[in-house]
Amino acid sequence: MPPPPPNQIIRVRFKEGVAISEIWDVVYVVGMLRTESSSSELADTAYVIDGSRIETYQ
Repeated sequence: MPPPPPNQIIRVRFKEGVAISEIWDVVYVVGMLRTESSSSELADTAYVIDGSRIETYQ
């Protein structure tokens, strides 16, 4: 199955990285959302969040 189109994917960047236990865990990402094209081996994205913290989803 191909990834969704770029306008449906948000790339999240943290300066020092963040440990996650499962890739499908639901979390809140706090940070600044910007429009910026990004491409990687996983997918092309149209948005980027420079994350400042992650909060668990309640």
